[in-house]
Amino acid sequence: MEFGILGPLEVRTDGRVVPLGGAKARAVLAVRALHANQPVSAERLAVALWGEDVPPSAVKTVQVYVARLRKALDDPEVLVTTPAGYCLRVRPGELDAQRFERRFADGRRALRQDVPNTPPSSCARRWSCGVDRRWQSSPRRRSRRVRSHAWRSSIWPLLNCVSKPT
Repeated sequence: MEFGILGPLEVRTDGRVVPLGGAKARAVLAVRALHANQPVSAERLAVALWGEDVPPSAVKTVQVYVARLRKALDDPEVLVTTPAGYCLRVRPGELDAQRFERRFADGRRALRQDVPNTPPSSCARRWSCGVDRRWQSSPRRRSRRVRSHAWRSSIWPLLNCVSKPT
């Protein structure tokens, strides 16, 4: 299973896009993906969906959204209930933001080490999917900042890769 949060919210399994339902169900999944492998309470999800003006039935409605997402994901081990809340279990490499961060770090490391004979496409691939650790402080703005930082910081390393003799 692959989770995409850096562009449009998307889940893929076996190469096909999983239909996630309406806007609120998708928002529940987005909050869960931003806090992958960490439990989030139904109350906190309700605040994320409705803000401070949470309706009395919000927790029950969140439970319905979670049940629908579980059915759509078709894997009972992906979205689980814990005593602390709902947990989206994501394995390494399944979340695009995590791949982005790892490749970003790999690209920075390769440039710092001045890796010889690194083709530009390899540098571009490393830089096309990563984020600097200082941008991880706010999960709510993480997706926007990840893309913005990677875009701004990618031009110099790519030029550096292109200008290196092979």
